[in-house]
Amino acid sequence: MMCYHCYHFSGDTYAVFYPPFFLMPCIRERGHCREYQKNQNIAGHFYQLIQTYGLTPDQIRIEITESAYVDNPELLIRTTVKLREFGFQVEMDDFGSGNSSLHMLKEVPVDRIKLDLHFLSGAGDPERGRIIVSQVVQMVHLLGMNLIAEGVENASQANFLQSRGCSEMQGFYFYKPMSVQEFERIGGGPNTENN
Repeated sequence: MMCYHCYHFSGDTYAVFYPPFFLMPCIRERGHCREYQKNQNIAGHFYQLIQTYGLTPDQIRIEITESAYVDNPELLIRTTVKLREFGFQVEMDDFGSGNSSLHMLKEVPVDRIKLDLHFLSGAGDPERGRIIVSQVVQMVHLLGMNLIAEGVENASQANFLQSRGCSEMQGFYFYKPMSVQEFERIGGGPNTENN
């Protein structure tokens, strides 16, 4: 269904309303994605999906999590390499929320880091949190990767991140999760009633 929506929003009708539309399926830990453990050829599965729906690999970004790395690091590395060979962008989700972040960052070839913003909003010393975020942004840029901060809840966080060189963000400050119908309504797509 996700590929259908990606195909639907990538047509000429929506080109005026929406920027490139990306899908972000996630390879998570064993409890959330048993398919990943069963299907050793997950890269081939995604490649078949884009062939079936007439999509291009740059329209789908694959998210992986630290817990998937802990469960089976060799399989995750092989899968990530193959996904990138097919042209997919691979993102490391929830960076900083687990205990293997730096090791995974060194071992797994990813295109983008999704920084967990608990450093700015959770318990503990807020100044230390800002220092950590500043250094992570700098480190990711030095590694030649892209960065997106997730969980941005207010203008203060957005301004701080922008001042540190993080230009891509997501979170409730911008929009809450929404259905396809709500997404179409915001963009003024063909299923929207114009009153």
